[in-house]
Amino acid sequence: MSGLPKLEDLPEERQQYYKKMLEYNTTHNDLDKMMERRNKLQEKLEQNQTQNQEQTQNTQSIDTLTPEQKQKVMNDLKNITVNNKKVNIDETTGEMTMDISVPNPYRQIFKTYMYVKQGLISGLDPIYLEPHEQVIMKENEGDDWYTKWGRETSDTFPQYT
Repeated sequence: MSGLPKLEDLPEERQQYYKKMLEYNTTHNDLDKMMERRNKLQEKLEQNQTQNQEQTQNTQSIDTLTPEQKQKVMNDLKNITVNNKKVNIDETTGEMTMDISVPNPYRQIFKTYMYVKQGLISGLDPIYLEPHEQVIMKENEGDDWYTKWGRETSDTFPQYT
């Protein structure tokens, strides 16, 4: 009879492999164990739902707060900051607003102009300015701005001037 070989006739490595497979099948395919795991998961889910319901019931509406509690909430709300900007709150409506304006780009250009001019006053040769700094100088001091700072011709500058 040429059927499957007996477990004892297989090499040791194969025997260990089949034993592990059998062990796994008996521990993981057992219907009772599967039902037990399912019941544990179900209990855990129900506990989480109960906790969520309790947390929801513990939250209070602003209408149910005492005047002292309302004042404390309003004071806490007044101290809220987002990105180091204060949040404004209207006490009558409860509406929260925040200044989200962007910096003025002309202020930045002016700062750059003053920075470059300070460098030129200190003795910086205009040829060492970055192209965007040269453009700012041209816009603020005219086409021949470089002559005021010791350069005779514009051919020493890139095409940006």
